[in-house]
Amino acid sequence: MHDYGLSHGRPAMRDITYEPELDKITLLDWENSRRWPELTPQGWDLLIFVHSYFGEDNLPISYLYAMMNGYSSARTARDTVLHVKEILRKHEYLL
Repeated sequence: MHDYGLSHGRPAMRDITYEPELDKITLLDWENSRRWPELTPQGWDLLIFVHSYFGEDNLPISYLYAMMNGYSSARTARDTVLHVKEILRKHEYLL
């Protein structure tokens, strides 16, 4: 999705469904605006998605690794991850 210049706006884990028999992912509840102007739409998506993992109870760390491994297959993933890291470094008090 990010490779095509699209973003979800708030890709929390609760807004994503997976149908294993079809190997199909569906994104629900699309948002129209970002709340942190420094981040690109793709950076916002990545930050919210990872943040939503930590908001869930008792998920194995392997889920986070699987999420990031899947995301890393996107052409734009590396640039997006570096962008988010750069913004978070500017605001290290948030970490």
